[in-house]
Amino acid sequence: MPVPTNWGYSPNNWMVDENGVFTGIIDFENMLWRLPYDSFGVITERYTFDKPLLEEALFDGYGLPKDEVTGIKMKILSAKLCFADIYSGYISNNPRFLNCGRRMLLRLMENVR
Repeated sequence: MPVPTNWGYSPNNWMVDENGVFTGIIDFENMLWRLPYDSFGVITERYTFDKPLLEEALFDGYGLPKDEVTGIKMKILSAKLCFADIYSGYISNNPRFLNCGRRMLLRLMENVR
């Protein structure tokens, strides 16, 4: 069942209280009806790929399970995102998107059984 989520889950949009505890997100210019894991794929592949504690905080803050099913969903979203980034980066001559897409693809290939 789709739920309203946005594409603005980057750490720049996180709200934290005075104790550093995550309290929410503020950024809704890209609000769309999507599957809830869609936005998290962007976070884990673009912003927390080399920051395991930050990724753990994201999962804990949203109450996302770190089980095999979630792992599979995240890999599917990562595959979708990596090809979209490579294509978009190529078409728009955007090195950042190209590099993100290539890094994701390499990471996915490393985890192939």
